[in-house]
Amino acid sequence: MGNRPVRSKQEDVAFVPPGMDLLDGNDGKVYLLKQVKPGSTKNTFWRADPRTNQLESGADYPRHGAVLRGKRIAHPNTGESWLIATHVAQNGGRAGWRYAPKGAAMPFQSKTHTLKEVSVTLS
Repeated sequence: MGNRPVRSKQEDVAFVPPGMDLLDGNDGKVYLLKQVKPGSTKNTFWRADPRTNQLESGADYPRHGAVLRGKRIAHPNTGESWLIATHVAQNGGRAGWRYAPKGAAMPFQSKTHTLKEVSVTLS
């Protein structure tokens, strides 16, 4: 599989290449971006890091079914859980991992999506 992590359609498992779990800036966990209700938008735009209110770019925004890596934080104003993303793999991981833009963040729960921690298997 090389650099292409793959998530099983029937199980919530992300396959991650060896060494990927050693990258700086993340908590070693993988989160699946899921739609809350069918028919909602197919993608979700990055939000700015709520601690700094800065986002380098909106490029490579995650689509539903993408897997994200990063670090979970509490929003400084609301206390809600947010992910400061370091990496994104589109299409359930089939497109390979890319760096997320600096400052890219995502709430764990919104009207259109939810982030769910998935198991990691090094392949």
